[in-house]
Amino acid sequence: MQPESYIQIYHNQKNHWWFVYRRRLVSLMLKRFSWARGGRYLDLGCGPGENLAGLAVHFDYSLGLDCSPLALSLARQANPGLQFVQGDVNQLERLFQANSFRLISDFNVLCHRWVSSEKETIRAIYALLEEGGVVVMTEPVYNILYREADELTMTSRRFGSGELRGWLQEAGFVVRQETMFNAAPLPLALLMAGWYRFRKRFGIVGGRDGHRGEDQLGGKWGQWLMTGVCRVEYGWIRLFGRLPLGLTCLIVAQKGGERTGD
Repeated sequence: MQPESYIQIYHNQKNHWWFVYRRRLVSLMLKRFSWARGGRYLDLGCGPGENLAGLAVHFDYSLGLDCSPLALSLARQANPGLQFVQGDVNQLERLFQANSFRLISDFNVLCHRWVSSEKETIRAIYALLEEGGVVVMTEPVYNILYREADELTMTSRRFGSGELRGWLQEAGFVVRQETMFNAAPLPLALLMAGWYRFRKRFGIVGGRDGHRGEDQLGGKWGQWLMTGVCRVEYGWIRLFGRLPLGLTCLIVAQKGGERTGD
């Protein structure tokens, strides 16, 4: 990502509605099936580190991996008790031993421009997990929603519905939980994506920073409103298991184990 994006995440990751909601939803989905805690946990593309910190309490050893020295510096400042290392997600099997992690997380990493092959990265994650180990991932969906926010965060693409599930199953995973989330901003995202394509087509430059504009929309009132909306959405997913639409997909998959319909 761009340096300003890491800095923005560093300042927002503890309290911004998006980060708080995603961590809460990930915890809910992980609790929905039985798997062994303890062991080793690896967070891919850890950024400033708050996602690692949120899950590290369940493990004996936790490690954050990122290719950005700036991101790692911010992560170490925010989480002095955790371990972080610089590395490339395209080289996972060279960096770590097979069958060595109980949980691997990918929070909007496969979508980045510097990931050379999504399928190969998923296969490498499978190799690194111990039998019964779990991968949890969130990724942006629907290419029609590609906009300035994605460009700023060096997102190369958004994924189609079911695409990630297919790649995980092809690699040997059993998908345990899956849902879309963050549905309320869909109309705004469509408008912003349309404006982005219009500007690109006609060579219109300048304007506001799209990523900052989305995140900061409405200021404190926007934060308050979206926190409330996310609580309602969280309640829906908790009650009914999944949401059919959203800006992001969340998947929990397991290496090995009996294939079920959950």
